[in-house]
Amino acid sequence: MLVKTLIHITYVETAWLSSPGRTPLQFAGPAPYLRTPSVLTDPTIGIHDTGLGPPFRVPPRFRPTSGVCLSMGSKWTRLMHGQDLWWILRNHGFRGTIRWLRRSVPYYFWLHFSPAGHRERDFDKIHGVETEGMVPRWQMGDVGPNRRFAVQYVPTKPRKLYQLLDSLHIRHEKFTFIDIGSGKGRALLLASRYPFRRSLGVEFVPKLCEIARRNLEICRCPAEILCMDATQYIFPNDPLVIYLCNPFGLEPLQQLAKNLERSLAIKPRPVYVVYWNALHVQPFAESPYFTQIAFRPDEFAIYKSALDS
Repeated sequence: MLVKTLIHITYVETAWLSSPGRTPLQFAGPAPYLRTPSVLTDPTIGIHDTGLGPPFRVPPRFRPTSGVCLSMGSKWTRLMHGQDLWWILRNHGFRGTIRWLRRSVPYYFWLHFSPAGHRERDFDKIHGVETEGMVPRWQMGDVGPNRRFAVQYVPTKPRKLYQLLDSLHIRHEKFTFIDIGSGKGRALLLASRYPFRRSLGVEFVPKLCEIARRNLEICRCPAEILCMDATQYIFPNDPLVIYLCNPFGLEPLQQLAKNLERSLAIKPRPVYVVYWNALHVQPFAESPYFTQIAFRPDEFAIYKSALDS
């Protein structure tokens, strides 16, 4: 019965990702690199044909030499794609962890046992970048007093981000996409399949900013990386889609929300906050400037500015 259920889940997920208007793990949009297939560069063989077009040469996939990526040696880490069970228990509690397992185990079976899942799992190999790996707080270096509020880096899941952005039903060309706590830049690469007016990431760990810039350069992605503390960031006056993948704890998030409220008070406009792994929703849920439009406990929350211009 369990095997039949997993086969059904895999079939449904694969069908969803292959539905009209969606090409799994292939970018689409106006940027030049989005029309160019990525390849896996094998140092012992050279260039492989991915089936997406003629082989072409890209810079070899780099490996960070600064020690910012943990070893992925354990079976759990390999199976769960970088997730730390003890961190999940500490932050979600027992019941939250049970809910996390209930919704995540089918995803990881899809990830490891379906063709579409393999494309998501092998994102870095396919596109010649380095966004994988878990980076805990203690490996982030001396980045200022707010490091104590930082959360481990884990890359954004492509399928999940696509689902969240698709649910907004907006004219992307009118919006600026901002990834708060952009890490190695994966969410910026994924967001580039949408025709956002512009994209930028805010990250306060210099080593991660360096890796993200390398990734963007490899893919010829026009997104910008700002290496700074997100609590000091001044939001532009554009309509915004702000993505948060649980970048830090409650105190910095409160300051970020206050900065955004001040920006909205000066210039009311459409602003969406897409919060994945939403552990601290209070700053937005209690704000008079935002209305909650979607929510799933311990998983995600989406907020929209209450007063548009």
